Amino acid sequence: MTLLWLSKHSPTPSQRAELTRLFGDHELRIDPQPFSDAGDVARRIRRSGASEVVVVAPLAVLRKLLEFGFAPLTADMEQCRPEEAEIQTPGYLQGRHYKFRKFRRLRSITLEYEEIEPRREVQAK
Repeated sequence: MTLLWLSKHSPTPSQRAELTRLFGDHELRIDPQPFSDAGDVARRIRRSGASEVVVVAPLAVLRKLLEFGFAPLTADMEQCRPEEAEIQTPGYLQGRHYKFRKFRRLRSITLEYEEIEPRREVQAK
């Protein structure tokens, strides 16, 4: 079985272990190259012949992948204390620290909107 990892970040040891627990023996192909759009990601997935794909991408790209018929895996990460962290992101002072929790399969992305009304003080002018 071939799994494709599409992210500029390599999988952590706990993510690799979880992929093995979920899918057994597999070949993990890592593609860290930047992509131009969802079509580019879809072409890479098809070209790889992978049975499963982990994708780290903006919501708009993930939503388009769903429209193309893909149901990618995503890593559920939890913010944590620095001593528990597997990943640190840059930021103010020490940045943010995260640890991996589990993989989930993306099935849909729903956006909910509401109308914006002018503030009362703006209406009164």
